[in-house]
Amino acid sequence: MCTSGKKFSRAEVYEAIQATVACVQGTSKLWLIKREDRQNGLYFDMGVELKLADFKIEIIEYGGEFVKLKSLIDQAVTRGLIIYKDWNFLPYLINTL
Repeated sequence: MCTSGKKFSRAEVYEAIQATVACVQGTSKLWLIKREDRQNGLYFDMGVELKLADFKIEIIEYGGEFVKLKSLIDQAVTRGLIIYKDWNFLPYLINTL
């Protein structure tokens, strides 16, 4: 979205954020980010710090003004859209999809 050159609604942006980023609030924050590797497909990356380039998105409701992606993600956390209290990696058998 940031590099497309298109304008997006806030709803579209928050939907994309919810589909790709999660914040797990425990003793410290843990960020989960869905990524795509051209060879291996989709995977999740984790870290205690959310490191993003200085991406900006053009928002329709703001008259086409650019807004920093990091501030939109922070607002999604504050609104409880992407924050979780706990996470659980369930053990799966090797042959399970």
